[in-house]
Amino acid sequence: MSPSDELADLFTALTGAPPGARTRAAFADLCVLAGREDEAFPPYLRAMVQALRAGQPHGPRPVPERDRGYSWLLRELQPALPDSEFIAAGHREYLVLHRIALAGVVDLRDPETYAIVPWPEPSEAATRVLGTFDPTDEQIRRWAYAPDLRLTDQDEHAALSQPRLLPLLITLAADPRCPKRDYLIAIVDEYVSAAQRGRYDRQLLEQVRAQAAAAGPADLRAWANDLAYLLDYLDGQGPVCLAAAREIARLTMSGRYRPGIALLEGQVGDWWAFTAAFTADGWEIDHLYIYPATGALRWSGKRQSANELAAYTHPVSRDDALRGETPDRGPAQ
Repeated sequence: MSPSDELADLFTALTGAPPGARTRAAFADLCVLAGREDEAFPPYLRAMVQALRAGQPHGPRPVPERDRGYSWLLRELQPALPDSEFIAAGHREYLVLHRIALAGVVDLRDPETYAIVPWPEPSEAATRVLGTFDPTDEQIRRWAYAPDLRLTDQDEHAALSQPRLLPLLITLAADPRCPKRDYLIAIVDEYVSAAQRGRYDRQLLEQVRAQAAAAGPADLRAWANDLAYLLDYLDGQGPVCLAAAREIARLTMSGRYRPGIALLEGQVGDWWAFTAAFTADGWEIDHLYIYPATGALRWSGKRQSANELAAYTHPVSRDDALRGETPDRGPAQ
């Protein structure tokens, strides 16, 4: 039985009737979208569909390394399944099937696992979504210590990516007892150091670095060292070596907030070229170009040619030409 046929059987189990031609076509397209031959879903997602269809809960099982990074297919699948819901909650992503009171859940922490659980989960409170994009400090503290509580249904990280909240997020991440500390570090790291956000706010970087350096946990202090390296690089002058370029690419493209991302390197003219790509399928996400003679940085969502890069070789500050726009995180200092 092909994966699209199995999805059709799951649809039938949910509705009591087989899917129409349009829904069947959507299932087939989704299988192809997975990027595998013969409409083959990643095997663990196929096993998840089979278990949901059979109504069989089970505990966490490991996701094979080659299949990690495919949980986004759950979001794509949800619109085609009646009375279903996709929920992203911290490090977990759920495909909830309300009619059979079950959910497939992928835990994105390393090592990635999947499970079939009763829904609602026993730990789910009656109010499991606070429903705010402008949380108070008290709401954030409550959320941080409740593993299954969410601030919003979607884009939770966006609600937390505000300069005024960064000190609180780091304070919470400094508590080893906080169940969401890794997630908090990831949010702050992406906000202050991701190359795709444009020129850097030196004052904000230094503020975050200093607070992280004063924290107790070793991972926060190591992260503070990363930010210090980035700060030193941004205001440096003169040529850079390949090792330094690789470190900047790591800090600004994968860092501590993009699990399942590989950094590929090459050369475009005189520029070193770094590409962030999903390890699961090689899909390219973004590109960072570094000019050896000056350390100039240029980020792009698509590949750039040597001619396109030629105008950015000698900036005043190395990140002046990172992007051609003012970053959301604040003005560069």
